[in-house]
Amino acid sequence: MESSQKVQQFLRTALSYYGKEIALPSEQIFTIDKIVEVGANPDEDNFAIQYGFPQSGAVCMDFAYSRSNNEFYIDGVEVFAPPEGEDLVMASFTPHQEIDEIGISVNFGLDTGTIKHAKLEEIDRNPNALKLLDLAIQDLENAEVLGPCRVAVPEGSTRIPCTDSTSKPRQSGMQGQMQ
Repeated sequence: MESSQKVQQFLRTALSYYGKEIALPSEQIFTIDKIVEVGANPDEDNFAIQYGFPQSGAVCMDFAYSRSNNEFYIDGVEVFAPPEGEDLVMASFTPHQEIDEIGISVNFGLDTGTIKHAKLEEIDRNPNALKLLDLAIQDLENAEVLGPCRVAVPEGSTRIPCTDSTSKPRQSGMQGQMQ
């Protein structure tokens, strides 16, 4: 099964950025969040990974880490890709607005007609789903580490950001000059 190997490679590559803030060449969204659940097994940490937006092409994965066994377990994977024969286009939009001295950006995916593939057999049958996994792996392999992950967590949140992607700061054209 080709998809099984790609899913494992995706997880290994994603985990290499655990605890970091990164910039991806594609500027796609990428997160690893720890899931906090009341009454969860105290020996196990649960996580969720998201690369891209489901409506425009994404890889989403739930996995757990067992401290006693020192092992990772993949609980589920979903690849959102266009049907076989359709073009694979990952389209996202990031409008940016300056308000006084604060810059506000909102990142969201544009609908490109993706469908959810939640089983390895489904992923194997759709070349676009396999291609999307390849693109995600390649994009992550070329990520630039910007520093530690410093995403603020609202009080009472059940998702703790462990890894986050952001757009790489752009040069303003005034390189070397004070602004």
